[in-house]
Amino acid sequence: MNDIRDLLPNRMRERTFQLKAKRDAGAVWHEPQFVECKQCGRRAARTLWGKSLYVCPNCGYHMPIGGYYRLSLVLDHGSFRELDADLDPQDVLNFPGYGEKLAAAQNKTGLHEAAVTAVGRIGGAGCVGGGVTPLCWTADSLWAA
Repeated sequence: MNDIRDLLPNRMRERTFQLKAKRDAGAVWHEPQFVECKQCGRRAARTLWGKSLYVCPNCGYHMPIGGYYRLSLVLDHGSFRELDADLDPQDVLNFPGYGEKLAAAQNKTGLHEAAVTAVGRIGGAGCVGGGVTPLCWTADSLWAA
């Protein structure tokens, strides 16, 4: 599929990916600088959480992280290329209330679809990263991809 994003240089594509990963990690200006652990209740600086890959330094609880941030941890720098970013979710089974749930999840996450799919490299070897799902989407959501 020819797309305007195919014309963008890789640096621009990588910059967009890194901005989405920072948003998923909560490293944007309006997020609080201290994060409270949901298990033990202790607070730690966001930078400390980032260095420990969002594992509580006190009790070892694993905080949920977004799909773009998870892919930024796994894929080699500069190799990310998102697949089907403009694919519209469809309600082919006509589930009741699905449209409202989908709109609420899209507003909450800023994502168009429940799964982030991408190609990239891990340790120099090419791979397809299929379906990294943010935890804030409901488990019963239908993926278009």
